[in-house]
Amino acid sequence: MRSLRLTAAFLALALVAVSCGDDEAAEPADEQQVTTTTLSVAAVVDEPSETTTPTTSPTLPPTTLPEATETAPEPVEEPVTEELPAIDVAAPVAPSNIRCVASANEGEVLVEFNALPDPSAVSKIRVYAGPSGQRPLPLNGEFNMGQVNTAGSRWSVPARGVPAGITLDLAATSFNLADRESGWYIAQGVYRGPGQPCGTDDPGTDEPATDEPGTDEPGTDDLPPPTGTAGFGAIEIEPAPGSP
Repeated sequence: MRSLRLTAAFLALALVAVSCGDDEAAEPADEQQVTTTTLSVAAVVDEPSETTTPTTSPTLPPTTLPEATETAPEPVEEPVTEELPAIDVAAPVAPSNIRCVASANEGEVLVEFNALPDPSAVSKIRVYAGPSGQRPLPLNGEFNMGQVNTAGSRWSVPARGVPAGITLDLAATSFNLADRESGWYIAQGVYRGPGQPCGTDDPGTDEPATDEPGTDEPGTDDLPPPTGTAGFGAIEIEPAPGSP
């Protein structure tokens, strides 16, 4: 009986011993598992990524530019300028030997004068007409060369809208290609109607006006000034600089 109790006690001790051994053996296994997991995570965190971009730029080789070479400039061709004909800027020749000639048109007389020496140098003719003694004479018309009657040795241009029965002062001027106006001569005439005689001193007579330059008689040509101006009349000519 006593031996059975001892045997049971030994068995109980043996079971306790076995149980304790299992517990001790299990604890190291858990600790090892935890430690391994920790190391594995740390390894994943600390391991550098294969796609990490380098923080420094690669060093490129220096760029070598080609040496500049001097080239001679291309010759520049001078533009060819066409020489234009010289234009005379001096005052043109004044129409001379002025006469009043009858016209077939109502309220019109013809201002007739000697043909100018170089028609190609004339651009236009102006005619002035107004009551005798009126100054400046009113501009009565302007005509290009196609409108001037240049037949024969005498040219003529019309003065239109002139009053009848009074003594008129008549003048004509020429223009050159530089648009410079000539001087003038003044003649007198009377309009009596279409086709009627023109150019008498006295409206009550049929005597023609004298036409001799240089005289002071009414109806004669007066010597022209050096140059004319639009609406000309008695003008003052300023002396050239430096002249006495």
